[in-house]
Amino acid sequence: MVRAGFHRRTLEPVAIKCMPKTSTNAARLLEEVSILRDVGEHQAIISLKDFFEDAENYYIVMELAEGGELFQRLVNSGPFTEQRAATFFRKLVEAVAFLHREGIVHFDIKPENVLLKHRGFNSDWDDVRLIDFGSAVRQNAGQYTRNTNGTLAYSAPEVLRGNRASEGSKADVWSLGVLLYVLISGKHPFDPLGTADDEVVRENILADRVTFAGGVWNNVNQLLIDLLCRMLDPVAERRLSADEVLRHPWVVQAEHNSAPLEEVFEQNAMRFRGRQRLRSMLRSVMLGVVSVEDLQRARREEGVKETSCIKKGSNGRADTAASEALLLAESGPHLSPPCQLGSRAAAVRLMDAGDKGYLDERDLRVLARAVGEEVASEDVHDIIESMRSFPFRRPLSRLSFRLRSLDSNSVLPEDIYRMMPPMMTPAEFKEGEALFEQGATCDVFYLLTKGAVKLEHRLDGVNAKYKTFGRLNLRLSGSAEDDTTDTSTLETTVPAGSLLGDIELLPATAEAPKYQTTATCTSPSGCGYIALCASSFPELASVLEGVQRRVNEQTTGKVSKLVRSFMKEHEGFRKDLKADDKLRSLRLRDGIYVEDGGIDIAVQWKGVEETVALDSGDFFFVSDDGLVLTSAQVSPEFSHKRHPGPVRSYSVQARSPARVKVLRKEIVDGYLRTSSFAPMLELLSK
Repeated sequence: MVRAGFHRRTLEPVAIKCMPKTSTNAARLLEEVSILRDVGEHQAIISLKDFFEDAENYYIVMELAEGGELFQRLVNSGPFTEQRAATFFRKLVEAVAFLHREGIVHFDIKPENVLLKHRGFNSDWDDVRLIDFGSAVRQNAGQYTRNTNGTLAYSAPEVLRGNRASEGSKADVWSLGVLLYVLISGKHPFDPLGTADDEVVRENILADRVTFAGGVWNNVNQLLIDLLCRMLDPVAERRLSADEVLRHPWVVQAEHNSAPLEEVFEQNAMRFRGRQRLRSMLRSVMLGVVSVEDLQRARREEGVKETSCIKKGSNGRADTAASEALLLAESGPHLSPPCQLGSRAAAVRLMDAGDKGYLDERDLRVLARAVGEEVASEDVHDIIESMRSFPFRRPLSRLSFRLRSLDSNSVLPEDIYRMMPPMMTPAEFKEGEALFEQGATCDVFYLLTKGAVKLEHRLDGVNAKYKTFGRLNLRLSGSAEDDTTDTSTLETTVPAGSLLGDIELLPATAEAPKYQTTATCTSPSGCGYIALCASSFPELASVLEGVQRRVNEQTTGKVSKLVRSFMKEHEGFRKDLKADDKLRSLRLRDGIYVEDGGIDIAVQWKGVEETVALDSGDFFFVSDDGLVLTSAQVSPEFSHKRHPGPVRSYSVQARSPARVKVLRKEIVDGYLRTSSFAPMLELLSK
């Protein structure tokens, strides 16, 4: 199992491969570590950071490739060209040629083992990383040092026959050829429909059943087809070497067909969109954004029979052994089984009505309804098809293939586990200890699984002259006599089940954001958390509207609490209103805080007027660019995108007897609009 984490000495993000000693060949593991030490300095090969062990496990610590899988980048960056494919492919072949010159054969080259170092779809394509050297071997005197066990669908014919050929490196070239075929066509050369079991794929490889007829092959450079034919030559001795691939005209030439491969993009985009939607829904369950109660309600509405979260020892399940192992491996000491947060297996079991051992159309409809997403039958079908017909094949067990054949409209747990990597190991921190501090780089976000955390924001950059307009009854440092700025601290407390780091990551930015708050445990018994890489946050918050809405509500709720603490504690002038009374003498950018009762604020744009209802504890003011900032709930129609220009004016009328505090615009400007709090304030714009 591989998780993300941080190196204890350098604090850099790393990937940690954990292997139980009871099921690990120690000699083979040491060989993998030795190979990584020898080759990890190459730019396109994952680098080794550390290796250690404890009483139960071995740990390989490696460079963290946050950019994810190559094919996900291709889909999100739009239709690609032969030029782009050649650029990536050349970098990968350079890494493999380097291995071969060092006398090492990878033996498991496939799409899942090709990652990108950096996140972001506009980053360079030179950041490819070849990973997973668990099947790699050294060649001694022209022979393999052991039998290989790579992935069948990417294995060369001689490997499937068990031949110990003198040129083992040619097997890697075959795997590269299969990968390039998939990259260009969106289909596996020996399983074009993506539905065959491993025995059929094996037969197709040994019979050399590969075709370049029709479809995308009618529009590509003929040099590309020539290269693929020579890389997929069934006779190893005739097959190109990695160095010869680098010298092939298609790889080195400057001119390629410039037309985007639209057909391939559409095929892959459909598959990835379906998988992305499923990952977003699954992650929302694992992070508690969708609760058990949400799923129960959705099942009732869909007329689906309720199921227990997990029934151990169920008969006929394809995923029983794997799921039980994952349940143990992904649980922490403070997470209570069987429905613990952060576990892929527990989330899948929770979603599986009837404990069938797979997810069907009903399960996906229930899950979509639980997250507040409207999905048509065609959407559900696309999600299932994206898992079934995905061309970048994984091994498929006979039992799993039999279950898939019995119910073609199903998603197998083992496919989900391979599609979605595990979260970081659940951990704890003590009372008074900070999980992160304001100003540090936001590399990860967290799910608080136990205890309560105090969020504090230090207001930097507050001009001391604004003290003349009022007094802040929070902690102040500095003085107007010796400094031009004041520093104040806003704070709120969040309970278990809350996300941390979402305030920083919700506004999508190209650069790595900084934490806007300091998060400190306030529970005497300590706090628990699960950490996730920041690069996975967009898939949670930006893919599905229903999930996005829930995350937004939680995030803006925390920001509202911070603003509320400011509005509540800062002195202003108070006004007691009777029902239907109007509040006079307001300026456009004054702040309003309702201490008791309820008021209505009529907001005027050019030719448009809408009303915001504020209750006790709500606040309202207008931003510099004329947007409404409020903690109150507003209708979907109340959106600044629908209004012609900035707010021109507003009026206040009591809906019932109310007590209102008004903070002059100088106070709001000085402490909120122009200080370090300004980026968070934008999250409240309506």
